[in-house]
Amino acid sequence: MPPPEGSKRDATYYFDDGDVVFVFEKVLFKVHGTFLKHFSEIFRDMLEVPQGHNKDKDGSESNPIQLEQVKADEFRDICRVMYHGLSRGNSIGKVLTDVSP
Repeated sequence: MPPPEGSKRDATYYFDDGDVVFVFEKVLFKVHGTFLKHFSEIFRDMLEVPQGHNKDKDGSESNPIQLEQVKADEFRDICRVMYHGLSRGNSIGKVLTDVSP
């Protein structure tokens, strides 16, 4: 199946070997679920037991997980910290507390 209409792959955080796809503001992120689960209890719970409006989302490119309250730039910050570590420019605290299933 094709990806959601009008969506595009993130230039940095769309990995061929990633195993879970998220979409934020029509930007697809294909990342490593193991890292997300290790990085955040919120993502661990979300990926282990899909909840709410994501029950029918399997995290594939054609059926990505959506979190309406998170913007693409905010998820990009999460990925930056997850893959590259914390640095002065990463505003991760607020995003992690705002993300909820």
